[in-house]
Order: sequence, then structure tokens, then C-alpha cells
Amino acid sequence: MNKQLFALSLFMPFFLLAQEIQLDFQKLSNQELQIYTFEGMDVIPLAQYTFDAEGKVQINLDENIEGMGYLSLPNQEQNLLIALSDEKIYFKGNDFSDYSTIQVLEGEENKAFFAYSNAYPKRMQVLSAWSFLQERYENEKILGNNKKIGQQIEKEINRIEQTNQDLINHLPANSYIKWFIPKRKLVSNVAMIAQQQPQLIPSTIEEFRRLDYSDMRLFKSGLFREAIENHFWLIENGVGSLEQVFKEMKISIDAMQENLEGDELKFNMAFSHLFDVLEQRSLFQASEYLAIHVLEKNECEIDASLTKKLETYRKMKKGNQVADILFSNTIFNGENELQKLSDVNSNYILVVFGSSWCPACTEEIPEINNYYKEWKEKGVEVVLVSLDTNLKAYQNFAHQFDFISTCDLKKWNSKAVEDYYVNATPSMFLLDQDRKLLLKPKNINHANSWISHYVK
Repeated sequence: MNKQLFALSLFMPFFLLAQEIQLDFQKLSNQELQIYTFEGMDVIPLAQYTFDAEGKVQINLDENIEGMGYLSLPNQEQNLLIALSDEKIYFKGNDFSDYSTIQVLEGEENKAFFAYSNAYPKRMQVLSAWSFLQERYENEKILGNNKKIGQQIEKEINRIEQTNQDLINHLPANSYIKWFIPKRKLVSNVAMIAQQQPQLIPSTIEEFRRLDYSDMRLFKSGLFREAIENHFWLIENGVGSLEQVFKEMKISIDAMQENLEGDELKFNMAFSHLFDVLEQRSLFQASEYLAIHVLEKNECEIDASLTKKLETYRKMKKGNQVADILFSNTIFNGENELQKLSDVNSNYILVVFGSSWCPACTEEIPEINNYYKEWKEKGVEVVLVSLDTNLKAYQNFAHQFDFISTCDLKKWNSKAVEDYYVNATPSMFLLDQDRKLLLKPKNINHANSWISHYVK
């Protein structure tokens, strides 16, 4: 359901509204209440209410609103996660701060969810303790390597795990909570698995790969973003060498792409976010694979914003010859002889996009002067392409540097910015003498490390 329909639902007569939520929380008298639901990455506001003097309020929602939602007290930063369905729901308690004090008087889905949510943490604490003891009895010589006791502990562990599962199994086949709880457990447990149960990492990654990102239940669950992030976090932190990490990420990207073929909304949303996640974590080999693979091997129409992100890698792939850059307002030791990038006579060129108005640039780019003399002796030249729009500001910024600077005063509309698919500053590109791309350094230290290792 789109936002317009959500807004209209607030003004519909009650006979058209089939979903009723009653709240009775004595400590929340006269408090403002907001209700939200989820659509993929987005949190959608549904309505705003106010508790009466006795702490009661009745919420009426359109029957088509489903999935997970949450009730929020803006002034107290308290949230209550609930299942939205076409059944009447009745909660009673003091406030939202402790689920264990909240009674679900009506609504089978929420009764099941709250029962599981209250029991699960306690069972997990007990399981953790039993697992610790099991390992000690089986492996510690001081305890006699008592495998018999370890087996008895394992039996108790299996019993507790089965109790957890029984809470889910008894729910009707069409229950949303029956679907939701295992998915929430999958998404929430990655850190614990990585730290305490590494033997489960391969099976957990496989479970993420089997996750159906096209499923509207996931889209409405509030787990869509976390499923993507935690899936790739677990690979990054749980499979070993960087080479193995990228191998596993490629497999997962392929699985997601196959799963989302034909669903353009979710395809664009999922891969746009995943691309950003990989970039933020400096997993450039994986983001390059994603970009090229998605652009060349998919049947969905990719939206313009995602295409622009991905084209950065297809056009700016390592080994590609990049575009020449025409120089304007050139500064290089007070001279203006160079007309374009191809006029630079050097074995290597580090092209840096930045500006005087970019805080990160004013911190990082001056560091180049610390390395420039050494780089120059090795045949490495530096060219700053400034995105400044004020000539005086550009000149004041660039005159402090010993290397070449150029600026056409067009900011993001500069042809060089477009040709190099620059969407952030500072951005760096290390080229050889034929303008073939060798490296996209993450920062100055990364550039210096590569030059120190490969350029003699």
C-alpha cells in the first residue's frame, strides 16, 4: 500500500476499517502515540494518536495493512514492536519499556509473538551456559574429559532448542509470526554465531542465500535492510581470508540476483543498498563484481540512480583507459603550460577530485605534499581536479600544493566529474602513462602503500 492510501485511511469511516488495536497503559496517560509500518528499507508513518487520561486509546487501521509495525512514544523514545493483521488486538500494561509486563489479551498472532519474545532470551542464556559446560566437560583434562556428562548436557540443549521450536510449530500454517520468528532469529544471531558458534557460519550463510527477498512478508517485516547487511557482515567476518570472503560474496550476490529477477522495485532497492554497504566497508572487489554482473546479466530495468552508481565500476574498471581531462585555470609552480591530462609526462598519475569546501579534502589532500617529492622521483605525478566554483577559493586552496591543479568552476557539472563517475570527494584514481586505471585508492595512505610496494 502506498503512502497516499495510508494517509487516506486515517479519514475513512470506521465501517471501512477492519483492523482494531486497543491499548491500555496506565502510565501513558495523555501521551502522544505514533504508529509505523515497514516497506523494504523504509519506515512508513501510519497515524498519530493520543492516550486518554486513563492511558487508553483505540487505533483503527485499514484491513490491508499487514506485516510488522511498531508503536512509538516520541517523547520517551520507547517502541513496541507488534504484528499487524486483520484480527482485533488488545494490549494491556504499564508502559512499553518491558515486554514481560505487557499482556496480550486479544490477538493470536501477537500472543504468540510476545510469548516467544519473552521466553527466547531466557532460553538462550541457559543454552549459552549449557554449551559452555559441555565444551569444558568434553575438553578439559582437569574434569576428566567426561564425555558422558557432555552427552547428557547435549541432550538438555536439544530439549531446550526443541521447546523453542515447538512454540513456532503449533502456530497455523498461514501465521505471519510463524514465518517471522525464524527470519528474525536468522538476522539477529549473526554476531553471536560469528563469536560463539563459528561451526554454524556456513549453514547460516546458506540460509541467508535461500532467503526470498521478493517475498512481501520480508518486505513488510522491518528485516529487509538488516537481512542484507547482516548476510554480508557474516561473510566478511566469518569465512577467513579476504580471497575467500570475496568468493563467498560473489556467490551470495548471484543468489540475490537470481531471487530478485522480475521484481524491479525490490531489485533496485536491495542492490542499491548492498552496493552502498560494500562501498562503505571498502569491499571494492565485491562492489565491482556486483556492478558489472548486475549491469550485464539481469532482466530487470535498473533505475537511473542505481545505474549511475554501478556504471562507475563498469566504465572505471581496472585496466580500462579513462577519459582525458582538459585543464582550466591550471596551477603548477605558477605555470599554466599544460592543456590536458595527456600532456603530463609521467609513468604514473594520481588524479584526485576534491575542493576547498570539502572538509575531508582539506584534511587529506594536503597530506599529498608529504609524499609528493618521493613520488615525483619515482615517476608519479599528481593532478588535483577541483570542484570549486569560486576562482579565488580554488586558487587559495591549490596554491599551497606542489603538484598540478585544475578547475573549470563547474562543480558536479564538470565533464571530468561525469567522465570519471565521481559522486563523492575526495575521490582518487591512479593511472599509468597510457591512462589505464591501476587503482582506486581509498585514501592517501592506501595510495602511498601501493606506490611504495609496486613503483621502484
